[in-house]
Amino acid sequence: MVEMIRSMERGVRPSLALVFLNRLVLLPVMAPQALTLAEGLSLVSLQCGPGHPDHGQLREAWAAVARTLDMVQLGEEEQEDVVLVVLEQSINSGHSRLVRRMAEECSAIWRRDPRQGRVYLVAGWLGRHATSLLYQPGNSALFNSLKNIIAPNIALAEDWMPPPEAESSIRRALPLFLVGLAGTKGFLDSRHLRRVVEDIVKIYFRCWEVTAGHPLVALFRQDTELSEDTQDDVQKLVLTTLVNLVTNIKLQKNWSVGGKTLKFLSLCVSNICTVQEVALPLILEIVSNIDDLGLKNPAFQLFKEIVLKGDEDLLTEKLLEFVTKSLAFNADRTFQTLTVTALIRPQFARQLIRPMGIQVHSVEAKRGGGRDRKLQDLLAKFETTVYEKL
Repeated sequence: MVEMIRSMERGVRPSLALVFLNRLVLLPVMAPQALTLAEGLSLVSLQCGPGHPDHGQLREAWAAVARTLDMVQLGEEEQEDVVLVVLEQSINSGHSRLVRRMAEECSAIWRRDPRQGRVYLVAGWLGRHATSLLYQPGNSALFNSLKNIIAPNIALAEDWMPPPEAESSIRRALPLFLVGLAGTKGFLDSRHLRRVVEDIVKIYFRCWEVTAGHPLVALFRQDTELSEDTQDDVQKLVLTTLVNLVTNIKLQKNWSVGGKTLKFLSLCVSNICTVQEVALPLILEIVSNIDDLGLKNPAFQLFKEIVLKGDEDLLTEKLLEFVTKSLAFNADRTFQTLTVTALIRPQFARQLIRPMGIQVHSVEAKRGGGRDRKLQDLLAKFETTVYEKL
């Protein structure tokens, strides 16, 4: 029996294994071997989902062995998929070896055939519920084998696409896996886990059209079960990764990623302060310096939302940083953007008049030529616009 369970790594059919395991579970004499039986059933559950004809039989067999092992019982709401029952009961009852074997077998199944959709979904659940168990700093081999299912290194190539047969399962798995990583103790300080999140964003952001159903958008909903601070952190990490993607390729004049990023940001405006903190410099650059209306118009709409609903102190800070970088070299467009701010919210723009005077004097001082007539005219025109709109 032990040899049969071990040989499952070499491709024994789950249905055949379940026939034997189901009979053995019912034998009182096998009670001392219940943990070994549980291991076999946990491996079967990886490939036997709700649509499998033996799923009901698997559920009954697992329930029997769980009772024998006196496992912690789950709540009244029964999971649809037995693999979730196996995973949660194993974790809650301290049977970490079962969870590790499930992760090892999941990786083995994927290596044999990466087109199987279920293996991605199971990897997502393992990431969601067991990352803290599978990932240990300095000993992350088992976690990495799971990560390679979701984000293999080859997927970082620009022409890589997920297997079509597994696409729907991958879309379901990604939010689960990402939430599991973000909810792991030490995520804030783990360069490795954060790098995995960044890689997942880089890989899958470009794979599908940006809609409300994009897997990455799920991280910006309120039902992730993450703490507020943790959810805020992972949202910033996702948006920072996207903004960096645009920044890194903008010199190539390839703004297609920029357009997708703006669309993604527009789906996250319910988290306006996070969008403001991370993406406002990019939005300002597009509004001020890009003439392509396909980019400029959505960037303007985002800028308008931020001016109307964002944090005033942060908005002032980011605008003045933008002015510091651009005023000396592109005064016309800089004041044009500030004028847009005055048209949207003149009460706020009035607070910028004095700081802008200081900025203008600073540029004049660095040039060493006294008062710059053009800058003074632009400043006066901006001030006039503000007071006309009040």
